[in-house]
Amino acid sequence: MALTFIGGKEMPDICDLTLKDLQPSQFYISERKLRGVNEWFRPEDLSNFEPIPVKMLDGIPVMTDGHTRAVAAVLAGLDKVPFVWDEDELSWEMYRRCVLECKARGIHNPADLLSQIISESEYREKWDAWCDEMQAEVNRSSTAGDKKNNIISTEDMNWSALSHEQKNHQLFLKQKALLDQFLEKGAISQAQHDKSLHDLIEKMGETC
Repeated sequence: MALTFIGGKEMPDICDLTLKDLQPSQFYISERKLRGVNEWFRPEDLSNFEPIPVKMLDGIPVMTDGHTRAVAAVLAGLDKVPFVWDEDELSWEMYRRCVLECKARGIHNPADLLSQIISESEYREKWDAWCDEMQAEVNRSSTAGDKKNNIISTEDMNWSALSHEQKNHQLFLKQKALLDQFLEKGAISQAQHDKSLHDLIEKMGETC
């Protein structure tokens, strides 16, 4: 896969990505929104298809929006649509939680969302409510969680001065802390926690 540089960071060439490469950051799709997309979507002509925004999060290309469009494309049998690197400043902590929850629910690419299409009322009840609770939890626990898990806050850290290994270790600690919180609150089972932790350790090159 070819590489490119954006903002001084090494990225895969976005033209090489397919839908199967993208990690969703939400785990429900609104049936109403999907019907709306299908009213204008033409698989044979993607000229009016708004590119799906993608961010690299801990080495993984993550969809930051456009999940309904991605599902419509999968249903149409497409494996590629227009993508664009998302250059907006995002709440990485919240996106990490969303991605971890997706993985815990077996959502690893847009095709996994086909079984997650629900009515608009269910969508608002389940997805919107989950997001509200997650955002509130992030605001409550960010400082306490960092201290408990020996995570250095960005305010106290000269991130650019850290080595590649130190940066990776901090990212590992943050994701492990989220997994531990999900297990503690019963959002995932012990088996899901252990599998996700094992995958995280292998991906991040940790030895513990």
